[in-house]
Amino acid sequence: MLIGIDVHKRLVNITEMEEDGAVRENYEIENREEAWNGFTKRYLSMKPEIALEQPGTIHIRKICRYLVRDRGFSVHIADPVKLALIYNSSLEK
Repeated sequence: MLIGIDVHKRLVNITEMEEDGAVRENYEIENREEAWNGFTKRYLSMKPEIALEQPGTIHIRKICRYLVRDRGFSVHIADPVKLALIYNSSLEK
């Protein structure tokens, strides 16, 4: 399972995907500790690969520390500019 996370000041957009890229679920949580705890409880036993969009205004180290060091998730930081280039190039085919 793959999970894409886009963190904003107040909300966090989460997309859960199959290995082939098919979207299973797309939802939002509040950017609060209680909501993050619920997120980790939901996915901890599944050990998904997580792509975290590199936020511009949110302190990414705190989020990574929580997900990786404190919870043991595998997190990959995604550059939103490069993601847009990849997405747009796949649409042209």
